Amino acid sequence: MDAGKAALDAYRAAVKSDKRIQALQTAIDGGRGTYAMAGALASRTGRVAGKAITNQIKTAAVDGHLEKAAAAAILQPTMVENHRAVSAMVGAVQKTINKKAGLGLAPLIPGLNQDRIDGLADEIANAVDVLDLSQVLVSQIENASMSIVDDCAAENMEFQHGVGRHPKIIRIAEPKCCQWCEDLAGEYDYAQVKQTGNDVYRRHENCRCIVEFDPGSGSSMQNAHSKRMVDRSTIERRKADQARYAEDAEVRKQNRKQRYGTS
Repeated sequence: MDAGKAALDAYRAAVKSDKRIQALQTAIDGGRGTYAMAGALASRTGRVAGKAITNQIKTAAVDGHLEKAAAAAILQPTMVENHRAVSAMVGAVQKTINKKAGLGLAPLIPGLNQDRIDGLADEIANAVDVLDLSQVLVSQIENASMSIVDDCAAENMEFQHGVGRHPKIIRIAEPKCCQWCEDLAGEYDYAQVKQTGNDVYRRHENCRCIVEFDPGSGSSMQNAHSKRMVDRSTIERRKADQARYAEDAEVRKQNRKQRYGTS
């Protein structure tokens, strides 16, 4: 059996036997799905895919090395299968959301990100020792799986904006965040999100900033990463907390200058 098929078979068997994945699929198929469920499913199937793939890569590697073509042959079948599965689930979630909102709109499904798969193959081929890459690779494949959900949300937001809806994105920087995150904090209408190149959605490793989705009507917003609904008063409270933290930080800075002559 070739390594690509072995990884795919292992992935399918693990997905079928995973009770959490099956429970999520059942809920989504039953019209009870949410973006939180789609994200949880994508995370879990992504980890399953990552483990199945890395196991075969470690077996196929010779002295810690694997050619790009061989890496791609292992990655491709399982990555494609996982994209199909996650896309189907998040598409069903979006269909449920549209229906509940009274929108007669079919959900948009993002295409396969082949560049990301090719990039993983490059990284494997260029690794000093692929055995040292295992944990990182599993994490990257999980991240790629979850990005399918985010891509679906972004594409459907763009489409719905185009037919006259007015969503907003609100990004709240966490205390002691980096300058990049601090600069992104604020409220954006959809046109402004586009102008930033969708940076408002992006997050670096260990980022704890909050990205909220305001559908433009009602009193709630949806968190674009956790996909949970958040009351508008919660957003205002977080903004006030952030402002207080910034004010306190400035006071502490001035006190340090007066006491020690430093910043």
